[in-house]
Amino acid sequence: MIRLRGDHDESPFSARVSVSKLARALQARRGGAVRPPVESGSVIIKAGFLSSILVYGLVGWVISSQAAEASGLPEQTRHSLSLALGAVFVFQALFAALFLPRLMRNRRNLPLVQMAIYEAGALMGLVLTLLTNDPIYTAYFGVPAFVLILLTR
Repeated sequence: MIRLRGDHDESPFSARVSVSKLARALQARRGGAVRPPVESGSVIIKAGFLSSILVYGLVGWVISSQAAEASGLPEQTRHSLSLALGAVFVFQALFAALFLPRLMRNRRNLPLVQMAIYEAGALMGLVLTLLTNDPIYTAYFGVPAFVLILLTR
């Protein structure tokens, strides 16, 4: 049954039908797969997240190429910090993909929150690049974040 919005309004001309709801109802009736409509806002937000990761990579590369010395941190500290932040990124990504959909009540914001969590991993790579003057950390953290954001629906 398809309900029209505005049945309770005073004016008979104020009834509106949501086109996407109507299309989904017709698809479901025909036995076709019901897919949510692609919103242009989500595409723009996804493009913003992806471009910010590219900017992080560019900033990391420029700053590390202009640095005088290779690293201000001892090798052991550098290794420990990269392992710790890598583990945090993996935990965040698993949390966002597996547990966050079950915890969030408002599912409309789920892709936005997931993309923000994935972008935080790319920021960790930029922080490591700034601390160590090694641009490889931006790639180590940025490439998986980029792919995860691309895969977010």
